[in-house]
Amino acid sequence: VQTCALPICFPVTICGETIIENSKIIADDLFRTIEQIAKYLQYNLNTSQSIKSNKIILRGIFTKIDIENSLDKLTEEYISCPICSIPETYFEKEKKDLIIRCKGCGNSKKLIESKYTKYLIGHIPP
Repeated sequence: VQTCALPICFPVTICGETIIENSKIIADDLFRTIEQIAKYLQYNLNTSQSIKSNKIILRGIFTKIDIENSLDKLTEEYISCPICSIPETYFEKEKKDLIIRCKGCGNSKKLIESKYTKYLIGHIPP
């Protein structure tokens, strides 16, 4: 059983923006898209974001700890299976609800409605 260990984050601050150099690696390791990771960071850090050359760009200055704490929270709430702790989960829509389902043990859980879950519902295939 593989538990979810976050990759080391490499943020660089330039001209009032924080660029996460290894965004693609982080997204791949968390089994999510860069867009899903960027949107979560936007909501959690209360900022705006963009993506350029597979790098998440956050408006404002954020420390490595700020970003890693947000990624930890993302992993706990929206990625790791609450039963077996593996990161191999995926989202399903059920009417207006968002469900996270584990590829390993088959567990599923309804996610609490939030700005992020509303975003996900509108951006995952049926």
